[in-house]
Amino acid sequence: MGRWQTGSAFLAALGLTTGSLAPLAIHTPALARTTFEDVQGHWAQLCIERLAQQGVVTGYLDGTFRPNALMSRGEFATIVAQGFFSAPAVGQDAPFFDVPTRTRTGTAVRTARQTGFLDGFPSGVFQPNEPLTRVQAIVSLANGLNLAPTNFAVSELGLVYDDAKSIPNYALNSVVAATERGLIVNYPEIRFLQPNQPATRGEVAAFVCQALASAGKASPVAQQYVVAPPSSGGVQTNVQTSPNGQVRAQLTYQKENYVFSNLSVKVERAGQTLLDTPLPIGSGVSSSLAFRLVDLDGDTEPEVLIDLFPRGEGCCTYSLIYRYLPASGQYTYLQQPWGYAGYNLRDFNQDGVPEFESQDPRFGLQFASTYEEAAAPIQIWQYRQGQMFDVTRQYPSLVADNSSKLLQDYEDRLSQGQDVRPVLAAYLANQFLLGQGREAWSDVQSNYGGSDRTQYLENLRGFLRSIGYSN
Repeated sequence: MGRWQTGSAFLAALGLTTGSLAPLAIHTPALARTTFEDVQGHWAQLCIERLAQQGVVTGYLDGTFRPNALMSRGEFATIVAQGFFSAPAVGQDAPFFDVPTRTRTGTAVRTARQTGFLDGFPSGVFQPNEPLTRVQAIVSLANGLNLAPTNFAVSELGLVYDDAKSIPNYALNSVVAATERGLIVNYPEIRFLQPNQPATRGEVAAFVCQALASAGKASPVAQQYVVAPPSSGGVQTNVQTSPNGQVRAQLTYQKENYVFSNLSVKVERAGQTLLDTPLPIGSGVSSSLAFRLVDLDGDTEPEVLIDLFPRGEGCCTYSLIYRYLPASGQYTYLQQPWGYAGYNLRDFNQDGVPEFESQDPRFGLQFASTYEEAAAPIQIWQYRQGQMFDVTRQYPSLVADNSSKLLQDYEDRLSQGQDVRPVLAAYLANQFLLGQGREAWSDVQSNYGGSDRTQYLENLRGFLRSIGYSN
């Protein structure tokens, strides 16, 4: 079977029994590694790996980090104690009734409390096994770093966060201060803080990376997800030039409070302007804008790649790819949708020509109520002669690895009482790509015991058929 299992063996390994989904044991992070298989391509990968190198975070005994799993308050205390070990003691040294003092967690909680990063509840308990919420993590870091608002006010939070009204009153000043200092990271949509949602291990890692950066260390977090105070920068430009200097591309736009407008692209070849046009994006772009000049098809002619997130549509990202046509001396473009997950540009063949690693955008909210709960099978795309081609089936090892990650996500969700239906759907799609869909379908059909079992399985079968995964 290799590194992953299918069919009855897989379901048995996950603790599934006929007619129900059995809970699994929760493992404690304990393995000192600096790289993890399940963070490759994750939006917080570089941050997680740097924190692992510094000994701030650890993985699990099976070699994974589980970036999408929820983090407990006790785990967070350990990370804070490791990441800010040199912070001076400013708080009390009183133990919590529900935290054993002579344990690793107990020592970490005590250190985090002494340094002002953490505190408990009014009843004198810490609740180390409870999930940490995003706003709790933000307040903790703001308190520990002794941050206070300066030029940004609580009344301006609505300019930055579309869900500002859901921020608890006790956290308002901390969120303002943390925003002002660049501690807050929102993925995938930068304008949604989701303060009361449980924080994932990847999200906490990103917060901590930003907090360490505020202490003078560079952060590896992708800056398009880092929140900043409201700004009005007027007209701005971004210029990219090809390695031989023959092609120069310029993106011009206006930016105010994470809204990009009046976008236009200009391309010059050997000093001659061949393209100078507004981008076809309607009313504007919010929160996400990326721009680069890169050879996507190996013909030595660089394409202009622009990534966008349309304003007001809730989801999703897409790319505009501009290509030069030598016969006409003009540029043409195509639009490629990516869904909620975006993409990573990877050279899997090591041939100097990159592939687009993404997820099937058609899954979206098909089996999930929010994009945070969504899951989708891997997709690999290649850009050739002005067109995008789905070449996922040419990379069975990547599909298999993605299935392994989905199974780990399944286990994490199951142990935490979360919805597993999106993950099962994505896993089945992968198995069909690998020619093992019939076995996987039979097992899931026999073992999924949710109250909506009949409707879910019927919808899942019809959906996978309609988009070409099964017949």
